[in-house]
Amino acid sequence: MNKAFIFFYFSMALTALFLPLQNSDAAQCSSLQSIPAQPFHGVWLIRDPDAQRITAHLVVHAGEADNPGTEGLAHYVEHLAWLNTGAQDQSNYDSHSNAWTSAIATGYWLNSSAENLEEILHKLMLVLSPLVVDEQIMLEERNIILREHDYRLGNNPLSRYAEAFFARLHTHDPRGRSIIGKPEVIRTFSLDEARQLHANSHCIDNATLLIVGNLTARQLRRALKSATGDIQSCHVKPSPLHYQMTEKGLNESVTLTDKQTVQHRLFFGTTVQIPNPIDPHALEAQLQLLKAVLNSTLPGSLARPLRFDAHIANSYELQMSALDRQHLMLNFFATPDMGISLEKLLERFEAELSAIAAAGIPKQTFERIQMRMLRDLSRVSDPLASSLQHSLQLIAARTEPQTHDQYIAQIETVTLEQVNQLIMALAGDGHRVTKFITPQE
Repeated sequence: MNKAFIFFYFSMALTALFLPLQNSDAAQCSSLQSIPAQPFHGVWLIRDPDAQRITAHLVVHAGEADNPGTEGLAHYVEHLAWLNTGAQDQSNYDSHSNAWTSAIATGYWLNSSAENLEEILHKLMLVLSPLVVDEQIMLEERNIILREHDYRLGNNPLSRYAEAFFARLHTHDPRGRSIIGKPEVIRTFSLDEARQLHANSHCIDNATLLIVGNLTARQLRRALKSATGDIQSCHVKPSPLHYQMTEKGLNESVTLTDKQTVQHRLFFGTTVQIPNPIDPHALEAQLQLLKAVLNSTLPGSLARPLRFDAHIANSYELQMSALDRQHLMLNFFATPDMGISLEKLLERFEAELSAIAAAGIPKQTFERIQMRMLRDLSRVSDPLASSLQHSLQLIAARTEPQTHDQYIAQIETVTLEQVNQLIMALAGDGHRVTKFITPQE
């Protein structure tokens, strides 16, 4: 599936935001509207007056973390549900490019001309219907997944290391489960178990629909009435995300040597609990601002001492996300500069992070980065496309979507004190996992 690695740790980057939105026909000019449409968990319309086509996204609020059975089965169910729509092209691993699976959600999408709205909605609803695909085709689908596994993991050692790394980081939370599963397990996927998981998860009241196109709320309601007539509620509602924290103060470290690796690499991650729950909308904005500060070259950043002043890291990627309203995750993936060991790289990273947390981010740095973010967001060339991307992430995180303008307004409300509280938490006690990866001599 053409998930651009979305099936892997899509949920790791997902954070939840919330702001009230208009939901009436009177708000036709709004770019994002909530459409009352029982028994869906939610229906949202992004109205684009210039759109020539309609795109429909259906997000089921269940992923691998909600699968109580065989690891990787949620991804198999995604394949089977998509086959249920009649998409039975077995020619290559990419035949499911209109579907994806994460730890906490499963998604399907279709695009067509506006006059085919009812048709694509009806087709999407088939993923919620009982599986009627020929059993032999369903069994053969396991071979498609094996080929996908080879493409995503088998030929990519860093992806395998990432999977094992997140499994250790989320030891006590099901979000550490493998999305795709292991080959020896994929070969044994049971149709009965898959049917049961599909029936328990792919319910209309456990799904949210997001439509993008030049149509009105009234047109969408009329099309939905026709497309969902035979779909019955099964009384399954999305459960709020709740992260199961591993013991604080637990530090794990492992060194791996691999002949397929040509560079020394550091994988570092920590999960922490903050004192009080924070509104998901506000928490996302605060994390994004903090990340921008740390990646800048201004005083109070990580990039300045690690890359531009002392040449400690040759390259790095910093990730920060909310796992729920009270738990955060920070990941630092890096390669050392010439003459710097992996151990020294980790030591300097942790020391710089602790120093920033102790001193606090300089006010001038915070204000400059906040102004820069607001300027860049205001210059986005396609706000509707930005709203779509952002809204899909939020819906998958089991919360209400948000427009581009609402996100800008949220960034404006972030304070220096809030950002400093977050970095103090991220630099404090948590569950830390470190993986040193070295080439084989």
